[in-house]
Amino acid sequence: TSGADEFVAGTGAHETKDTKGDLAVGYVLGSNKESTGVDVSITGGSIVHVTFDGGKSGTGVDFYTGQIQTITLWNNDVSVTGHQQEVFNWSGDKLNFTFDHYA
Repeated sequence: TSGADEFVAGTGAHETKDTKGDLAVGYVLGSNKESTGVDVSITGGSIVHVTFDGGKSGTGVDFYTGQIQTITLWNNDVSVTGHQQEVFNWSGDKLNFTFDHYA
């Protein structure tokens, strides 16, 4: 499938350990301190380091908040019947990425 029907709430990447729980607007990305979630560290107020799954994969990404101000988490596994996207926006006054909506 393609288009909006690809993205179905309840599937795909989840920031919370409880994959059935909904995120509330304002939830801070990486604040759950779970080894299965996304970890975000911000240094100097502008350099962001993001890892997933407690860094077990050995990968991560660094970027400047001036370049990327939205993070969307999702699972692009085509074997899943639908996908959930979690959209987080940069909150410059609080120096974090907060949940905005599901897409």
